[in-house]
Amino acid sequence: MVGFLSLPRELRNTIYHYYVFEADGYYFEYESGKLRTSGNRPIDLALMYTCTFVAAEMHQLALRSNTLNFATICSDKAYRFEVLFEQLRSYRDKIVHTLIHPTISLYHTPDMDVKLLLRFPQFEPWLQLLRKLQGSGISDGSCRGFLTDCPWPDVVDSAFRDFQGYMIELLSRDTDFPEALAKFYDAQAQVLRSVYRINRLHQNMATFLNSTLLWSGPEPWTIPSDEELARADEILGPPPWTCSLSKRVRWRFSAAAAAIHFFKSASRSTRLGTRNIVLHEDRQCVAYPECHISGLISLCLQNPQLHIERRINIWRNVLVSVLSHHSTEHRSMTLEWALGANDKFHAYDRHIPKNISRTFSPWITEASALSTNGIPINSFSLIFDGDPALDQSSEIFEILKDDAAWQVAQVQWYTENSMSSELLAQYYPEKWRMPGSLGTKVLGFYVSEDFPQALDDIVQGKSCIRCNFPLTGNLYDPKRVLERNQHLIQIPTGDPDRDRPPSLLWHRRWLVHRYHNPVRLSPPLPSFFADLALEDIISDEQQHVT
Repeated sequence: MVGFLSLPRELRNTIYHYYVFEADGYYFEYESGKLRTSGNRPIDLALMYTCTFVAAEMHQLALRSNTLNFATICSDKAYRFEVLFEQLRSYRDKIVHTLIHPTISLYHTPDMDVKLLLRFPQFEPWLQLLRKLQGSGISDGSCRGFLTDCPWPDVVDSAFRDFQGYMIELLSRDTDFPEALAKFYDAQAQVLRSVYRINRLHQNMATFLNSTLLWSGPEPWTIPSDEELARADEILGPPPWTCSLSKRVRWRFSAAAAAIHFFKSASRSTRLGTRNIVLHEDRQCVAYPECHISGLISLCLQNPQLHIERRINIWRNVLVSVLSHHSTEHRSMTLEWALGANDKFHAYDRHIPKNISRTFSPWITEASALSTNGIPINSFSLIFDGDPALDQSSEIFEILKDDAAWQVAQVQWYTENSMSSELLAQYYPEKWRMPGSLGTKVLGFYVSEDFPQALDDIVQGKSCIRCNFPLTGNLYDPKRVLERNQHLIQIPTGDPDRDRPPSLLWHRRWLVHRYHNPVRLSPPLPSFFADLALEDIISDEQQHVT
């Protein structure tokens, strides 16, 4: 009788593969921290343990043969973590805003700019703008939004957050800065508390800055422990906003965060043996989920044979976040509004189309930037998942292409009509004139510098981003948009629009166009976007059981 080990190696390999292979791959179970099969059964590797010879032949075979699946994680900690990030973002913005004030701008030195540009050269226009505002004498806040809200060209959102954090770190190295900032807030305490709803931050600014939490806090893809959240709460204090519905909303960590959490404690053998990972981003998640894939760059560099596929459901992830992006308060209040609305379309759905492109854009720009951030070009793909309505998903993508045409048309219009010094002086007061071409992008309809080209690459199959629904044609022709809006340069004398920046007029025209082309859902989707969003509300019965 021929023994198993007497069989040819090729036959043994076939048997090994058949033994370990699971058609649906392995799934990460967050509660146990372990991988399991799709039927929630433990992974059976008993054959490996029959002898050391078989164990050596099967080494890493289960990981090489099976896809590792990670899904979003519903957790009470996710809400607390989102609130933490909102507070940090709010406080960073306020500190940057104070740099316009003469008493604080002294701490923004030329040497600091040199260090910032060595690490973030793409933010030179931002620093030019800050210097211009510091020298303008404007300290009433009328231009401060430009420092935190502008769609800066060639810059992804996560890079701007990193830049902002590094700037505050450099400011904090001057031992006098925390105290000076604390005195500044004390002097304006009553105004600031009424306008910004400031809490404990301004009462203990020096301690807060010296804690390093503001500029070196947890990465957005972290799944923190209760102890880490408690320490952050001690420093930040309670959030200055509350909504009664917040406790009834399902808050989730991203599938990417779940994968990072797993591999952080995985053995080197597991990290090197894994070949395929699928991240199922099926629901809206906390803490800038678009950038969470960056937390897996080190794994891709360590394991060049790894491929990560990130599947983003556009209906229950991207589009439900249109009216509540990165804001626990806004999300809770919007859901409360939709919950009590008699007319869900006018209360909720009619606002969706004007925000679609800016909601998709971070997913596109963050994924497109991965190759420049070090991830191997063949190691990652992002799939926009249109399930369960593929045809309607194609219609959503047509809105993105239409918006790209409007952006291209606006830029061409400015290039042809508004860049002369005479016209710039006619339409733009001094405070609207930004360095370079930024003035064309501050208030008009503008998504991002690379948005049109990124969409064209997706349509033509040249991108790491793909869709599982049909895409047709190239971008819309911007000539049609230009033909409809040429009159913007020929505004009659006496018309109120003559004193308004052209970008405002472009934005208004685009809004009219977008509102005249609403998105209406049909089966198998529910009747309204509001109903999709409300799926994340825990009912009274479910809450009682919990």
